Amino acid sequence: MRMSARVSRLQPAAVMTFGLILVSACAGAPTATEEVGISDGDTDGDSGVPDAAEESAERLEAISADVEGLDREERRERLIEIAQDEEPLDLYASTNPDDAEALASRFNELTGVEINHYRANASAIRNRLLQESSAGFAGADAVVMDGTEMALIDEEGLLLPLRSPYLEDFPDQAVFDNWAAGSSNVYIATWNTDRLSPQDAPKTWEDVLAFDGEWGIEIGDYDWFATLVKEYFMGELGLREEAVERFREGAQNATPIDGHTLLVEMLTAGEFDVVSSAYHHRVRTVV
Repeated sequence: MRMSARVSRLQPAAVMTFGLILVSACAGAPTATEEVGISDGDTDGDSGVPDAAEESAERLEAISADVEGLDREERRERLIEIAQDEEPLDLYASTNPDDAEALASRFNELTGVEINHYRANASAIRNRLLQESSAGFAGADAVVMDGTEMALIDEEGLLLPLRSPYLEDFPDQAVFDNWAAGSSNVYIATWNTDRLSPQDAPKTWEDVLAFDGEWGIEIGDYDWFATLVKEYFMGELGLREEAVERFREGAQNATPIDGHTLLVEMLTAGEFDVVSSAYHHRVRTVV
């Protein structure tokens, strides 16, 4: 049975936040085009092994000087030439494997640059970058992961300034000094219509958190939690202390799941009535 016959969505309360899937680079050899951003690692000088970071910074300055004065298209073509000379591009990404494969394939089509992809969750990537930095090793050319983790590695001094004329096309809230949000995720509550009637399905986020049937929640969705608390419960409903308490009480009845794809798969398999924070694009791919 197709998923369209089994799943419905709580769309009016969908939450969208910038910075969940990001395009930037850090702690790596200087082999990247503007499409993924040029930026490399740096250390705070306390590790005793700053050579790789210093070399990356110097290389970035050399590349910036090389493309200075070129228009967008000329700059892009020159950066592709540089990247092709030094390929593969080492990419660390927490993107879903299916999405990452499609993006990498398209990037190779457009640039001719091969990608060496290391895939892990965002916290694992952050830890790897910190360990590599401590060891004086520059392992990544580009990093793609959620905005909270990008902010954390930026605070650790692992990013150099992100320079690109394409940033002019980004919303102001998606651009930071050393990284930028290349896309956004929309979170939606989703339910299995074989298990729930229209009358029993949640109508609001309050209904989702108070649901007493089988429901799943993604264990790492702190950004979904923070956005709902700030923008919906506090901003729209005027709740404060009660907002966090509602999540605390609701989570006691939920089953924690690691991974948004698995969350939706378990929903369609009938193991859950409701899931609280599915990715909208992940649900649509199987509808």
